[in-house]
Amino acid sequence: MYELKLENDGTAYVNVYSQGRTPLGKLLSNFYPFKFKQSGTMFANVEALWVYLGINPENPNRDAVCMMKGSDAKKAGRKLRDPNYRDPNFQQKILAAVRCKLDHYAEKHPEIFTNHAGLPLEHYYAYGGKIVDQKADFAWLIDGVNRIRTEITDKLLLKTQRQSNVGIRQPAVEYETGN
Repeated sequence: MYELKLENDGTAYVNVYSQGRTPLGKLLSNFYPFKFKQSGTMFANVEALWVYLGINPENPNRDAVCMMKGSDAKKAGRKLRDPNYRDPNFQQKILAAVRCKLDHYAEKHPEIFTNHAGLPLEHYYAYGGKIVDQKADFAWLIDGVNRIRTEITDKLLLKTQRQSNVGIRQPAVEYETGN
């Protein structure tokens, strides 16, 4: 087992955090800039979608958060969100956005995934050296992100293995996740 310490990020685990020490941890953060479209609406990052899905669709200011950077969307969401409303497909929509982002970056930067392939994911914030563990509060998200990340990493490692065994470039392995 390992201890949650800043110096262990990247060696014992990967911290999913915009201020994390690894490129993978930063990429996995909802704040990471990545424009994508979901249900016809464009978002600047997964955090903007997260906030948007917590705002009642009847709120005329709901669309304002879509293209905000993560921290701005989170701040705006504190004022706009309805504590009695959450999109009924919230978790599925968040994980679909995460998959879209990770699939995109796996094609462009596979080393981000393969460099930390065997390390577990953690999720904590560090404030002035103090660790604030968030993993239990967002277990569904970290578990879902880890499943997606593992599928992508396994696919990349298999592709690399096939290329090195044959010595020529092979097409990417195609498969269905069953979801």
